[in-house]
Amino acid sequence: MKHVPNFAMSIPLAHYHIARRDGGDIASADLLLQDSLLFFPMILVPLMDQCSVQLDKEVSGHSFFSTAELNDSTSELQRMITLYVKRCESCWKEAGVISWLEANVKAVLEIVNKGQDPRPKEYALLRKKRFRRPPLSTVRHYFLSEIQGLGLPRQYLGSSLLNYDPFPPHDSIAAYSRPPRQTVASEDHSGVLRTLLRSLMPSYNPYEPSNMRDRQQLNANEGDEGENEGAVGGNTMSQQLEHSVQAVMQAMRQLLSLPFGPAQGQDGNNQEDQVELEENEREWEEDEDNFDNLR
Repeated sequence: MKHVPNFAMSIPLAHYHIARRDGGDIASADLLLQDSLLFFPMILVPLMDQCSVQLDKEVSGHSFFSTAELNDSTSELQRMITLYVKRCESCWKEAGVISWLEANVKAVLEIVNKGQDPRPKEYALLRKKRFRRPPLSTVRHYFLSEIQGLGLPRQYLGSSLLNYDPFPPHDSIAAYSRPPRQTVASEDHSGVLRTLLRSLMPSYNPYEPSNMRDRQQLNANEGDEGENEGAVGGNTMSQQLEHSVQAVMQAMRQLLSLPFGPAQGQDGNNQEDQVELEENEREWEEDEDNFDNLR
């Protein structure tokens, strides 16, 4: 794991903080950091730029710390280094850490200028062999990190993604599978009234094919057993539809047979009121005659 940028730089930094906390020697942290810079020299310039630290001209102008290798589109070093620098820049901004890093950078330059240490050439060959095709877990981390400028490897740009599970592993277990969506029959020649009556039944299913051609196609796909069950279901549906139509027609007949004039009870009441009114008028006339006779 030390031959990936994040571990290669984080392990020496952890040893440095432990030594400072316990009051011990930081020599082991120095050796680890120098080895990491020999393996990943191109990480120095982006890290210092992110920390807003200006390097010496001797360091920035040296070819060993050049970032030209990061321009290789077939290598994952550029994305891995960008991810580490964006995530861990705050760990390197401390004053003591920056001074410790600068001292070890000068020590690395001395090793490179002497040319006696075989590690720079060996590490360069290892970098060319590795970091070619990232694992899906790393690509998934790229996508979920949402770091600006990170991007995805070229071979994964055209792949379809699921927002809830991007780039799942090949041996992943799908806990949920989306059921297929049923489509409504596009052709329905049964008429509006027939469809309305069918919708009144409790067993109405809007996704069930209504025309005979769709029913035949559905039965043919289901096989012999499905054909028999479909025939029974079709007969039951026809019987229910026939009963519903008869019930509606009976209700319409009863509605049409009702009289549109006043009810019989109302006619009787009107006649009684008329008789009572005539009697009152007759009594009123008799009272007037009696009153005239008295005068």
